[in-house]
Amino acid sequence: MTNLATAQKLAPSNLQLPVSAYFDVDLYQREIELLFKQGPGYVGHDLMVPEIGSYRTLAAENEGRILVRNEAGVELLSNVCRHRQALMLNGSGKTENIVCPLHRWTYDLNGDLLGAPHFEDKPCLNLGKSPLQNWQGLLFEGPRDVRPILPSWVLQMISSLMAICSITLRCTTATTTGKHLSRFTSRTTMSFHFILA
Repeated sequence: MTNLATAQKLAPSNLQLPVSAYFDVDLYQREIELLFKQGPGYVGHDLMVPEIGSYRTLAAENEGRILVRNEAGVELLSNVCRHRQALMLNGSGKTENIVCPLHRWTYDLNGDLLGAPHFEDKPCLNLGKSPLQNWQGLLFEGPRDVRPILPSWVLQMISSLMAICSITLRCTTATTTGKHLSRFTSRTTMSFHFILA
């Protein structure tokens, strides 16, 4: 029998990062640039804003941006007024226009400035927009197209979870806002939701 406890018999692992890597500012900046800024960033689900006029602020960003549903679909807009930088909406709800609580600057659901009280000429200051990608109801921002990579990634994640947790999935289908919502649940407390086209 081998004695694995002795230092001579243990080989150092070359898979482990040195401790200094966790505190390296340059490495951290490269990871931010290459992994996070170039990859898709999950923002939310289109069911978070189910009908025209629905909005939801992004709590993870201190409500600095909002998801808004308009005639064209779901937009990711700045929630900061261009006049005095006040937050305009809180939480979630439904509105016809986005109105600043300070000086009543009013924006439509596309982020275009409709009116600015006490200004003779309307300033050209629309809300900032971030382009969104919608894959099966999941909303992503970022420069990389998620459509070719995400389906295989999601299936890979589910397969990995099933293997790791010994999960057996069963599929139930329901209808939500005219689309079929496929819900995969397991015998554990995890569940996965996908909108089927």
